[in-house]
Amino acid sequence: ARKVSLSQYSVMVTGLPECLQGEEATNHIWTVFNGGLFNQPFCDMTPESPWTLVHVLRSNTPAGLGPIAKAGSCLYGVADNNCVYKVEYDHEYLPRWEMASRPGVFNIAIYEGFIYGVGAGQSVYRQELSKMTCKTNWERASCEGVQCIALYDGRIYGVGTDGHIVSQNLDTMTVESPWQKDFPGDQRGWRSLYRRLFRVETPEPQPMEITSIDIVGGNIYAVSDRYVYMQTLTD
Repeated sequence: ARKVSLSQYSVMVTGLPECLQGEEATNHIWTVFNGGLFNQPFCDMTPESPWTLVHVLRSNTPAGLGPIAKAGSCLYGVADNNCVYKVEYDHEYLPRWEMASRPGVFNIAIYEGFIYGVGAGQSVYRQELSKMTCKTNWERASCEGVQCIALYDGRIYGVGTDGHIVSQNLDTMTVESPWQKDFPGDQRGWRSLYRRLFRVETPEPQPMEITSIDIVGGNIYAVSDRYVYMQTLTD
């Protein structure tokens, strides 16, 4: 294990926020960084805890593989060609990544049998995960306005083009329904999980360039400047 700063591309939390006895292996936070797949136990993560190198990505790994998501035993990732790739992960062996979709997205999330991605026009696109192939089309599902997404409790959250965290109900989302601003995309409310708490010297909170988000147990996790931050969602 070694301590590294987090990937500027992606963070993915799997499992529950509480480490249940006998299920610690499923409660990890993952990232792709510097040619490797890293994780660490979610509940043990502190500003000093190290990242463990799980697998060195092969030389034939798709270029730019970064944003990742997990469904069952498979990991899904997006490469520079805007295609989704997948690989079955068994904690011991990571075989070759296989192309699983046609081009169209650059950030993904999986929720209740569907894979969602941010694509052209910074809109959300989706398709049924079990039916996805390199020939199936991405269906536009939202209006413009997000750079990365996460889904939780029937809502879809995103980082807006202005840096704010936005959301809307998944069931009522259409290509015309607006995004609702939930809270600012700056230092207010965020707690660092990898370095000391913010000590803002200026009167105004400093903006954060959030590149990836995920949500577990009512908490939203964000990557900014290669570090993980957390904030509790409010109703």
